[in-house]
Amino acid sequence: MPISDVDGYDKGHFGRVHEYIIKPACAAAGFKPTRADEVQATNYIVVDILRKILDAKMVVCDLSSRNPNVLYELGIRQAFNLPVTLMRDSRTPRIFDVQGLRDIEYDESLRIDKINEAVTILATTMKNTSQLDKGEVNSIIQLLGVKPAATPDIEVSKETSLLLESLRDIGERLSRLEDARVRTEHPPEALRRGKGRPLYFDKARNVLRPGMSVRHTDFGEGKITDITTGEIFVEFDNDDALIYILPPTEAREKLEMIPQKGISD
Repeated sequence: MPISDVDGYDKGHFGRVHEYIIKPACAAAGFKPTRADEVQATNYIVVDILRKILDAKMVVCDLSSRNPNVLYELGIRQAFNLPVTLMRDSRTPRIFDVQGLRDIEYDESLRIDKINEAVTILATTMKNTSQLDKGEVNSIIQLLGVKPAATPDIEVSKETSLLLESLRDIGERLSRLEDARVRTEHPPEALRRGKGRPLYFDKARNVLRPGMSVRHTDFGEGKITDITTGEIFVEFDNDDALIYILPPTEAREKLEMIPQKGISD
């Protein structure tokens, strides 16, 4: 799936797709999810990522935004005629080269009612796909009627093995340094106090809390239903009581507390 932020989508959008749709669906289907950037901190060492793509019992491929890296990795999985579950958001049209294969469409707005539906469908599809017979079509290779690729057994010399381990170690060190730099230059808005909720603020620097009435510049008035790390859940009055998930940055820019009579914070 897309890992970095994509033009036209809110910041952290695909992280939320992973957290609220893919991970719960994997758990419901009996799989343990591993995303590409969780394989190795150093993504330029692509061997580990590609090995996971080939060794995994199931691969979930999000075609949303037509990300070229995603399509490349899908092609590798397909070349070996291995099971894959395809999904895409409602704003992404079907891709010509794989339009003959079934995919799951999910609502790009990530509304809570639509998320639950997407999780159920994705989990069911993963289970069904993992149980396909060899004769059932799940890849372009089967449609072409050609022999799938095979992974060769390659013995790595001791010197090459030591070199790869050194590269991994260097990459992990660089990643830790980069994480430290980001934390220093961009300190998080929310800081946990003991085991309490993370603290987020509105435009006027009021602390946001569950149950608080708020006004959004785009969606109107509503009430905060929950706050978790990195997410604020708001139920807006003007949209059939649907709950929207807002990132803290959007809350800081577009939310304001509605003071209640006789109550001061």
